[in-house]
Amino acid sequence: MESFPIHPASSSSWGAEAAARLCKIILEHNTGAAQQIQENRHDLLDLLNVDQLKELDDLGLSLSFLCIYYDRPDMLEYLHKRGINLNESCDPIKFGNPMFYALSMNRHQLVVKLHDLGYVITNPCDTFNTLPLAHAYRIDDKILIELIINLAGREMRAWTLWRKHFLRKKYTKIYFYMRTKGIPLLQRAIRGFFGRLRAKRRRQELLLLKKQLEREERIRLGLVVDDVDNDDDNSNDDNSNDDNNDDN
Repeated sequence: MESFPIHPASSSSWGAEAAARLCKIILEHNTGAAQQIQENRHDLLDLLNVDQLKELDDLGLSLSFLCIYYDRPDMLEYLHKRGINLNESCDPIKFGNPMFYALSMNRHQLVVKLHDLGYVITNPCDTFNTLPLAHAYRIDDKILIELIINLAGREMRAWTLWRKHFLRKKYTKIYFYMRTKGIPLLQRAIRGFFGRLRAKRRRQELLLLKKQLEREERIRLGLVVDDVDNDDDNSNDDNSNDDNNDDN
């Protein structure tokens, strides 16, 4: 069997067992996920939970990066359904997300797939906050440039349509609220205002009537001289004085 010697400096503590131990580490960390991505299968991936799917393989690569590298849109959709966040970085140095590597590797089909899976085409795709359109201009790919502009236009039209329907629904709710609750509340407030005015006027009338009844009662008991009789007497005296003056 052909052997591949390892330089002793690779591991001074392992010595002659360095190659075997390194191969053992690689095999222990190889779950077969990379092979599943390459073969466009997920029967073994179904046995792994979400945390295991997020782990890096023996070379430090994530499954989402392998989907981009091997151009597997179906596997990318499978990872999205399993709960893998495709907006996060997918390389060991945490530099770019799947959209960045799809643009860098000219994976046009994967760019459309990522957009269909919910990636916003106007969001940055690397740690330098580079937009996908700027990256497409940098690599001078006319097909990618036209594709990204088209996807951005679709997003803008979808946003405008959603906002239009949202505002229509919002103002419809406001209209029905004013019709079913707001207008009755306003009418109740108006009725309460005029009701308070009528009640105030009624109290004043009752108070005036009470004073008149008390005055009539006091006049009947002789406690107060009626002002009306006094006015009649005064008017009679004035008339008699006028007659005397005429006679003179």
